[in-house]
Amino acid sequence: FDQGPRTPWAACPDGQAPTRTCFADTHVLSGDARIRSKTGMWVGTAQLLGTFRVGGTPETGIDGNTLAPGDRGGAALALIEKTGGRLIGALRYEWDGRDADWNATGFLPQPNRHAARLGLAVQNLTPHGPVLEDRWQLEVYERLTLDGLPNGSGYQLNYRARTRRFWQTFTEVHLRPSFLDIRELRDGTPFQRAGLVGLEQEFTTDSRKPVIGDLVGAWQQRRGSYRLDADFNLDINLREALQLRLGVTGTLDRGEVRWTETDADNGLFRLARLDARALGLLLRVNYTITSRLELQAYTQVFGAVTDYNDAFTAPVDRDRVFLNGLARNPGAAPIHEGEALVAANVFLRWEYSRGSNVWLVFARNQLDASDPMSTGRLSFYRLGSLPASYLFMVKTTVLIGASKALADRRRKSRAPPS
Repeated sequence: FDQGPRTPWAACPDGQAPTRTCFADTHVLSGDARIRSKTGMWVGTAQLLGTFRVGGTPETGIDGNTLAPGDRGGAALALIEKTGGRLIGALRYEWDGRDADWNATGFLPQPNRHAARLGLAVQNLTPHGPVLEDRWQLEVYERLTLDGLPNGSGYQLNYRARTRRFWQTFTEVHLRPSFLDIRELRDGTPFQRAGLVGLEQEFTTDSRKPVIGDLVGAWQQRRGSYRLDADFNLDINLREALQLRLGVTGTLDRGEVRWTETDADNGLFRLARLDARALGLLLRVNYTITSRLELQAYTQVFGAVTDYNDAFTAPVDRDRVFLNGLARNPGAAPIHEGEALVAANVFLRWEYSRGSNVWLVFARNQLDASDPMSTGRLSFYRLGSLPASYLFMVKTTVLIGASKALADRRRKSRAPPS
């Protein structure tokens, strides 16, 4: 029912003058098929999807492509899998069209590219030595923009196993060559991202125990830069009705050249080497107090600090921007940014009558996570002073006639057979 901005406003909420309406209507049509062999060992999947955008103001993405009223876009997927036997594998191809309105489909893949992936694995489901089952897998993937530019590829070898003590382990080494990123410079200009080699490792303790630990670590080495990620989760299930999860995640990313701004006045892309540190903490609680009363709570605390040093520039009129072609800019001042947020959600459900419920919901969300007073170190002491929103909601549903229906059902179940 959108008819554009109301008086006295002359522009839409995004600041643009409307063509007819402020907000777009998008029509989505999708069809898919799946074929499975009689033994279930071979599976084929295919999907076609199309979108049609009507009205609204033009919307430009960070790949430089603009969605406008009347645009049509689509996508296609084909997948064949061998799911059983000692040798398993999958071959997948995906086409993501340039003008598909992905936000309307409920998910946001990177559009404007072809993507293909091949995975082959050898699995052993017979216990041997300390291992109950294990699998070696080789993966190769290739992505190309619709203009034929290399948009990311990789070669990965991984090993996963379940031990006799029901611990699980996963190890992967991977090689990802240099590629051209059409989103980094925010206008679609292809920008060279450095290639890397990496190692990932994961351990999960016995999932049958009341306390379960999960540790994930990853290291990636690029030309002149590196990245470290760590993620630890502890699940505590001391009582069947009470489940707790404690989590810690950390990231250290140093030295990669990233975009900082586009200087339109001087016709330059400005870039610098990134130095980022992040730390996150989470607590999740699920408590079934009674069969009709349950509590769920989730809290996350997150802090990040980013510094941009060792500045570079590149002309905006280039068809492509390569790392070797960047010009140093020694006079540029370092850029420092900090973020901190705390988010909390509490959810209480009470089934006060059979089929009738009351929900109490409390939520706290950060309105702006940027911290202008950040000192360059990870700090959480200012969390309480940053702007946040608070929501308290009560919702109820009533099942009318439930008592009579249940009484009739009990009476019929007690009646002797005729």
